[in-house]
Formats: sequence, C-alpha cells, structure tokens
Amino acid sequence: MSSSNFKITTHVLDTSKGLPVCNMSVKLYILKNDNEWILVSEGKTLSSGRFENFIDDYLEFTPGTYKLHFLVKQYYDSIDSKTLYPFIDVTFDIDKAGHYHIPLLLNAFGYTTYRGS
Repeated sequence: MSSSNFKITTHVLDTSKGLPVCNMSVKLYILKNDNEWILVSEGKTLSSGRFENFIDDYLEFTPGTYKLHFLVKQYYDSIDSKTLYPFIDVTFDIDKAGHYHIPLLLNAFGYTTYRGS
C-alpha cells in the first residue's frame, strides 16, 4: 500500500502559554526485531506547532510499533526555560493504513497525548 493512504502527523501546544510550540525537533522511529528502533524521519515543528507528514511518498505502509521522540529540553533551553522532561516518547501501534495524528499538549512539568483526527 502506498503512503498516500498512510500519514503520521503531530501538533505540539504549550498549555502554559496557550500557544503552538515551533521549532521543536521530533523524530519518528519504527521498532524492528522487538528491540531495535530504526529512524524513519525527523524534522521540526512549524510556527503552527505542526509537523505535517513524517512519511515520504516513496515509503510503503508498514504495520508495527512506532515512536515519536520529542526533544523537549532542547526546546525549553531555546526559550531560556527549564523543564522536568529532557524528551518525551510517544509509542503507538499501527495495524492498518490511515491518518495517525498524535498531538502533544505540554508544559514544563506535565504533558498529555491522544489520537487526534
């Protein structure tokens, strides 16, 4: 199945400010052989706090366990602030092609995530 039916996106919001988090580094990994994380894609959130698609057009859909790795401390350092979390990993399973939107709502001392639409 082509990637046109397979999309992974995220949206990062700073709940303490009520604003999108821009320029946060985010990496997407897939778990192989039950113990090895393989980097699939990486980038930075836009001024809207969004990263629109981690899957390039040439990649085929692969069911499995994926992980979004958010470099939180790097972001907080860039705004001269402190955080409890050096990074946040959001791990999720994908069993069929579709759009997987995984938002991250965070502040320096807490976060939540869910499957969006």
